[in-house]
Amino acid sequence: MKTKERKFTIGRAGDCDIVLADETVSRHHAVLWILDGGNLFLTDNDSRNGTFLLQSNGQRRIRQELISSADTLLLGSMKKSVKDLLVAIRAKFPCGLGAPSESGAVAQVERARGKERRVRCGHCGAIKKIGSPCPECNL
Repeated sequence: MKTKERKFTIGRAGDCDIVLADETVSRHHAVLWILDGGNLFLTDNDSRNGTFLLQSNGQRRIRQELISSADTLLLGSMKKSVKDLLVAIRAKFPCGLGAPSESGAVAQVERARGKERRVRCGHCGAIKKIGSPCPECNL
């Protein structure tokens, strides 16, 4: 079975998929992979100022890391949420982005009436049934 990995470059250069206009961001700073099943994997491209995962107890430099759409990154000195990066990718490549895994940290489980479980869509923030496409963005 062939996997459907999608690769998106992040950096200051105009040929990047996500262009960040900040001098502390390297020209080709990092690569965000969307793996089969919606998992997210980030690779730092040996950037000069590094890529950091911001956590409640501080920040941790990362080279290669599985991340979630609920995470926040520091690229150079530019703070970006992974969700914002996914929104930028979705805007530029409307058909090229799979939905993040519903079991990830971004899935804020909410109880609707009765026993039906719902989650917040990782792309647009709308509430949807677990396992169903989003009624707003259809992902």
